[in-house]
Amino acid sequence: MRLRSAVHGVPPLALRFFSVPALALLTVALVTLSGFAGSVGFPVHRSPSPFVHGQLSPLRASVPLGATPPLGCGADPCSAVGGHPSWTSLVGAPQPSARTGGVLAYDAADAFTLLFGGYEGYARPHHDLNDTWIERAGVWQLITPPVSPSPREEAAFATDPKTGCLLLFGGLNDSSHLALGDTWGFCGTSWYPINVATAPPPRFGAAMSTDPFCGCVLLFGGRVSPSGSVLGDTWQFASGHWTQPPAGSSPLPRFGAAMAWNSADQSVLLFGGSNGTAGATFNDSWSFSAGAWHPLALGVVPPSRMGFGLAALPGTGGVLLTGGASNGSYYNDTWQFTAGAWSQLPIVGAPPARSGLSLTYDGADNYPVLFGGLNASSTPATWFTESWVFGGSLVHFDESGLSPDTIWLVSLNGSTNLSTTSSVGFVVGNGTYTYTVGILVSNAYGVRYAPARPAGVIHVHGATIRVPVLFGEQFYLRTGVIPASSGFASPLNAWVASGGALNLLAAPIPGFIFVGWEGQGVGNYTGNADPLNLTLNAPLNETAEFAPFATFSVTFGETGLPAPTSWGVVLNGVPYATVSANLTVRVPNGSYSWSAPVVAGVAAGLRFAPSLPNGTFTVGGAPMRVQVPFTLSALVQVSVSPSGGGVAGPSSGWYTVGSTILLIEEAANGYSFTGWQGTGSGSFTGSDQGISLTVDGPISEVATFEAGATSSLWHSTIPVWFAAVLVALAAVAGMLVALLVLGRRRRGAPA
Repeated sequence: MRLRSAVHGVPPLALRFFSVPALALLTVALVTLSGFAGSVGFPVHRSPSPFVHGQLSPLRASVPLGATPPLGCGADPCSAVGGHPSWTSLVGAPQPSARTGGVLAYDAADAFTLLFGGYEGYARPHHDLNDTWIERAGVWQLITPPVSPSPREEAAFATDPKTGCLLLFGGLNDSSHLALGDTWGFCGTSWYPINVATAPPPRFGAAMSTDPFCGCVLLFGGRVSPSGSVLGDTWQFASGHWTQPPAGSSPLPRFGAAMAWNSADQSVLLFGGSNGTAGATFNDSWSFSAGAWHPLALGVVPPSRMGFGLAALPGTGGVLLTGGASNGSYYNDTWQFTAGAWSQLPIVGAPPARSGLSLTYDGADNYPVLFGGLNASSTPATWFTESWVFGGSLVHFDESGLSPDTIWLVSLNGSTNLSTTSSVGFVVGNGTYTYTVGILVSNAYGVRYAPARPAGVIHVHGATIRVPVLFGEQFYLRTGVIPASSGFASPLNAWVASGGALNLLAAPIPGFIFVGWEGQGVGNYTGNADPLNLTLNAPLNETAEFAPFATFSVTFGETGLPAPTSWGVVLNGVPYATVSANLTVRVPNGSYSWSAPVVAGVAAGLRFAPSLPNGTFTVGGAPMRVQVPFTLSALVQVSVSPSGGGVAGPSSGWYTVGSTILLIEEAANGYSFTGWQGTGSGSFTGSDQGISLTVDGPISEVATFEAGATSSLWHSTIPVWFAAVLVALAAVAGMLVALLVLGRRRRGAPA
């Protein structure tokens, strides 16, 4: 928050027009910029610095190098993971420029934090900004939407709970010294103006917060100009409209205050601010719920201040407060409001004291993030460009195997960091993250460096994580064939680890013979070995050369297939196909084996199968013809019901169309046959036995059995064939007895 009143003992606007010689200002600017010049693109040499954010720059962490950083903290700082709550500094490139009065909010719809605008008071001429930056996993990225709000500072900015997108209102324009009253939305990667019939009066320094209870954005107070009146009105924005809640008890007019949603109490918390009078800052706390303001009577409270940061914490975490200024004093204390009370947190490595900072909770990375601000208590004033996160855990990837100053990169949950040092670092909240490590292509042809493990998953639980990344050198093997389409070389182009063993094969097509390899590159091979065993220690080209020789045509002719049907043969392991009745292949003299695959899929339950599925032949200096007759087959399915009630035949399978099958059945013990149930052309349904069917198409026959019936000789107790034999034997025995009786009668023997 750039100070716009005499609350620091400085006349209004004095910070913008303080009298310092121009040469001194230029020197200060150069010194200030040189403090972070190393983080915005200058080459660095490999060093033990373990963290990098963005391109070519080590991250300066808040803990000694090589030491174990403090454990990260959750919404209720450190209650789950122990230790002390801590702030961690992120310094790297790219990085937004130093500023005060920029606005920061979490875009829940797009899962990133967004920074907009602010005031560059150290620049000559000093000016407001309208740049847009997004932050993911501690990495900043500048985006350039086609349309943006005009340059401004100290605007009001918050998440719209209905859409998850962002809402911006008002601010101060440095050139005109006038407050603004326009309303803008941001979603995806685009700004868009919101035209409203009724809007709050123009202002800057207003407090704004999401209010999920009413499904709206809440705005309070602000100032109409750098020396003008201070406001104490309350507005709500929902569904594209600004409205005012019913009048009632309300905080005193103020600007430079801050509000945040307190999910623990389901209300919006307001704290601090200034009424525009020199030295008059507040430290009162108010809650807004159910459309009304409620003063909070509290014991311990933070010192009065303005220009501080206030951020909502998830769950029962309440609200986090840090920074701000009052009457020339700048703060770097950190407070938490939870369970209806303020408590100061014992901080490890707090950011330097400042006001005009931006603070929000990053819901994607699970930590509060702070950016920028100003400390005007010294001469010259200190402008801050670094980012800080509260309770984040350090995740760094340590590489080995790369040459010094090699640029390499890691992506963590979609955020990418690059480095020329031995490490790439991120700061994230607790959670599960996926990462990928980039493959690096060298300037030399056919050389690259690939990580042994290019991707993985890490689980962050409040402590530093180190991920080793081992890079290995790889060389490119390029294989070719001369002449084209005369054969195959395997493998067909590949990256091979340095020193890796390689097995090359050359396979000519019929009509060609392998002649030899022609190699190029260090360690190449030229000769006729096949297979060829190589060890790669450099990029290599190997070309398999083939030569044609005398060939003769072998024509496979099909019969029985409707035209046009795709069919083919496999000759000595090489497949060929056609839709014509004849398929001709040229081959040299020699012996060959062939097979003809089944032509399936002509219709459901139908296929064409070769009557002669395979064979051999020998080419001896003359063309040949091989006939491949196909016959149409239909699928016959035979089953029983219930399962276990008996057996039935014939077996299910493919039968030539026009052939005859005999339906047979045999009941199991305790069952009796009740009949056949058939579907399909030429099928049978009935209780007859020994039925012959002609296969005209797909058929399904189910033999049904009934449990509990007494088995007879003709059913399940005795097999049918055995019963028939018994009947025949009985008939023969009867005939023998009759012949014996007749013989005795002829001899006069008594009957």
